[in-house]
Amino acid sequence: MTSNNGKTYKKISVPKTGPSGSEALGLNNKGDVSFTWFDSAGLFHGALLHAGKYYKFDYPKAVQTYGIGLNDKSNVIGGYQAVSNGPTAGYKGIF
Repeated sequence: MTSNNGKTYKKISVPKTGPSGSEALGLNNKGDVSFTWFDSAGLFHGALLHAGKYYKFDYPKAVQTYGIGLNDKSNVIGGYQAVSNGPTAGYKGIF
């Protein structure tokens, strides 16, 4: 934990299973984190850090999945692309 201007921050480490990078995008009051990670091909995937465990996910049959936010019930919201360079649609997932 680090502190800056009266705020406390906790560093999270994404498991080294091939991601080229990641971005935390949502945090709930329980300390769960939703994020997006991208693989070596540059494709995005969703993930959730919940109760100390990481869960990776992709929307069914999607080319790319984005994990954008979550609430205190660990409902993750985000977007996905069904085809490459296609429009982005939204989803709500329950963990």
